[in-house]
Amino acid sequence: MIEIRIKKIRGISAEEQENIIKTLSVAARDRLDKKKAPLLYLSSICPYSLLTEKERGNLDFTESGAPFFKTLNASVSVSHSQNYACVVVSESKNARVGIDIEEKSS
Repeated sequence: MIEIRIKKIRGISAEEQENIIKTLSVAARDRLDKKKAPLLYLSSICPYSLLTEKERGNLDFTESGAPFFKTLNASVSVSHSQNYACVVVSESKNARVGIDIEEKSS
């Protein structure tokens, strides 16, 4: 099974941001700490709000920056645009997934 989760970025509160950050793995927190612009930081946090606490705590990144779960038998991909965040999670590491979200310009 593959599950896609989408969220509007503007709807995330400061309290929710803090709760998400607290449950992130060390690797994920380190990666976010490198973001300097507040909006970029917020949009980078939002996809992680769509993961369960267990998924967030298991998150790591390849050298190229691709997210993966260290010990969960699942695959993950994250993306964000200016206004939306999304993740896709598969139930198997063998079912590699990818997602990209872009907003249509008028």
